[in-house]
Amino acid sequence: MPMCSVIGCGKKKTPNQPSLTIHRIPRNESRKKKWLEAIRMENIKSNVKDVYICSRHFDDKCFNKTMDVIRLRDDAVPSKFTGLPRNPAPVPISETSEAATSALPMTTTAVCTASFASVPGTSGVDNLLIQTHKIKKLEDKCDFLRKKVKRLHETVRRQKIKIVQFENIIKYIIQKKPTGKNCLA
Repeated sequence: MPMCSVIGCGKKKTPNQPSLTIHRIPRNESRKKKWLEAIRMENIKSNVKDVYICSRHFDDKCFNKTMDVIRLRDDAVPSKFTGLPRNPAPVPISETSEAATSALPMTTTAVCTASFASVPGTSGVDNLLIQTHKIKKLEDKCDFLRKKVKRLHETVRRQKIKIVQFENIIKYIIQKKPTGKNCLA
């Protein structure tokens, strides 16, 4: 059963929580990139095969609620990460006076937030997903080959048993003294 891959969450869908839903990272590259930027790499468990996010990390407006069906909107991006470690991007400190810093235009703040949105390392998450997919394929191949080896060992074991049985039959026939009608020669 899938569980939330965000560090510190780990929620699973249980009968006790009927409103909780689990969502896999989208396969669409642009949506996937938005999700990974919002989650940030250090908040994802690295030992999972597939990355899932629970509904606790989405705003209520991200869901379509029709009848008894709750679905995530196409443009939804996870945004709630309370209680999780958030390391803001380091801001360089310069030796300027308070008067000089107060005179700075407000656009520098916008530049900082824009650079914060493009955190380096999100491509690492893509690599992580690709690597986990490759690992899954290799594990599946190993399982298949293990089963094949096991079947071959069983076949060899059965053949050895039959060979021993035939050798015993041949020994019995050779030891039996041929007489009249039973003579093979």
